[in-house]
Amino acid sequence: MQNYFSRIALLALMFVALLSGCHTRSYLPPDGQLAPSVAPPQELSSFSGSVSSSDMEMMHASGREETLRKGWNQAAKWFAGDGTDYEVAIDINKTDGKGGWTFVTYLLTLSLLPYVETNTYESTMELRSGDAVLFSNTDSFAVKESLSVYFPTALLFGTQGSGPLNSITSDQLNRHALALGRHIAEGRGAYQAAVQGGTVATYREYLANNPTSFFRMDALQQLAGLAPSTKPLAFHRENLAIDERYARFIPSAQAVWFIGPEGMKVADVLAKQAGEDVDLLASRIRASGQTYKVFNDEEVAAMKQGGLKPALIAAMIDASAGQSAAPVITPAAAAPVAVQPPVSVQPADASAAAPTAGDIAADCAKRLAAMQACNQIPSFGKNICKAQVRKTYDHLVCSVIQ
Repeated sequence: MQNYFSRIALLALMFVALLSGCHTRSYLPPDGQLAPSVAPPQELSSFSGSVSSSDMEMMHASGREETLRKGWNQAAKWFAGDGTDYEVAIDINKTDGKGGWTFVTYLLTLSLLPYVETNTYESTMELRSGDAVLFSNTDSFAVKESLSVYFPTALLFGTQGSGPLNSITSDQLNRHALALGRHIAEGRGAYQAAVQGGTVATYREYLANNPTSFFRMDALQQLAGLAPSTKPLAFHRENLAIDERYARFIPSAQAVWFIGPEGMKVADVLAKQAGEDVDLLASRIRASGQTYKVFNDEEVAAMKQGGLKPALIAAMIDASAGQSAAPVITPAAAAPVAVQPPVSVQPADASAAAPTAGDIAADCAKRLAAMQACNQIPSFGKNICKAQVRKTYDHLVCSVIQ
């Protein structure tokens, strides 16, 4: 009996010890201390942006990627909102790992001595715009990870939960933001000197000579602000040829020229109307099934002012609304309209016997109702209607009493 209770006590002890086992982490910044919290560069706050991150390989993956990605997504607050002007891309790569030998002592001591491994990583942040990488910064750090199954000795080397992962993302973002801020500050003077004239020529020259400059987006925005108020289409086309991202900054009323499918944008249709039949071109637009938009009054006015035919504007609206316009019938081609009396009338049967007084009275009542209905028809249709009624109800007595 004593041996039985001893076994129960041993199993209970092992169960409690098993519950005491843990996995811990400890973040080791490159210089031994966390970087100060820094504000993101103000130059980004006027533009849209997004955040992306690659797969991250870390020991004991349970829940770590979700926590890390949530931390990286804080970089989205650097921008005015979600969009495609810029992209922050963060990549984590493991570069080294030490401490594998502790797995032997971990097994020999039944996890009394924990498994302790120190892994080093590189965190790389790129600021992109389209396919161009405008800035890149790489920082290194280490993570000490400890594991024990039966005893809580891993707590001597780190802490449980998401705290260390939050420290990684917060500290690394601060370091990347600080490096990006320095990069922007160093280039600001050269940019301002290059475009100090503030002319179309100076901004275009800067864009041509600095394909990967951080200030490229600002130069495109400033260039759009110099668009002429009349006939700006050619101006915008020239700038789009320099950088397609210029489209982001075209004023809404002028951006209408660049709406539509490839090869048949509004500006393309304007060019085609000079050498193609307008009705045929309008039919092609409707039949293509490609959408433009239901243009507002300002956009319609801008297209008319630019020389686009109203029939083509209507075709684009029809295509966007998912329906074809009703055909227009000219007066010469209009079919004659047969006006029928509102009351259904059956002609008198010639083979029938002569009507009685009761039949005549009934027909007179119908004639009166039909005449009153004809009075509701506008214009000359009223006279046609009454003539038809008189022909149908031709009793002389009806004509007299009514």
